[in-house]
Amino acid sequence: MLALSTTGNWSLFIDTTCDGNPAEMYESTGDETDAYTAITAYVTWLNNAARAWYGAATFSWSYARSDYAGARLTLAWTGGVNFAMDAGGLATLGFDADSSNTSLTAIADAVGTWAPTVPLAVRGYARSLKDGDAESAGAVRPGVPGLGHRQPAIEAIGKAIDAARVAFVLATAATPRQGSVYQEHTGDWLTLAIGEFQRSRQDLAYRWTIAAAGAPV
Repeated sequence: MLALSTTGNWSLFIDTTCDGNPAEMYESTGDETDAYTAITAYVTWLNNAARAWYGAATFSWSYARSDYAGARLTLAWTGGVNFAMDAGGLATLGFDADSSNTSLTAIADAVGTWAPTVPLAVRGYARSLKDGDAESAGAVRPGVPGLGHRQPAIEAIGKAIDAARVAFVLATAATPRQGSVYQEHTGDWLTLAIGEFQRSRQDLAYRWTIAAAGAPV
């Protein structure tokens, strides 16, 4: 999954009730500009010790590829308590007003998300070392000589619906372009500067190679 920062309004005001407690209003900080940072911040708020329902339920989130090659989010929790939210997150995260005792799944794809047929992979991503002669921007890096200035790249394989979705998402991207990328094989999220998209044929599918940098500019 790629969650691009977009030009839209990411201010979230979600009226939330849980376990019969009085409603509490979630208000985003303004630092969230993509679906990953927005849903992560909301779940962190839900699990904060200041919430009236703290200890009665523990919240988490996940996503699944939709039929439109976007990411459809699901909010789940333990404890079997009743949880309800209003439609404050509909325009960005895709959640409509609803309630449940186990989980809520969005009715629309999260804004700025792309979940191609074959999950994204980031190649050549060198994690930073501490400052000094052997730090990661130097000419020589311990254990991996010569990789200090190698540019990472994001790769994906998909179909025509994936091509249509990524074109739609790119049209809404903020400048400078950055995004959060999920590494399926490691379970890690990386925040990267997103550069040029190159598309080529891969048998009956498409292959994308996306230039990236280790941190947004």
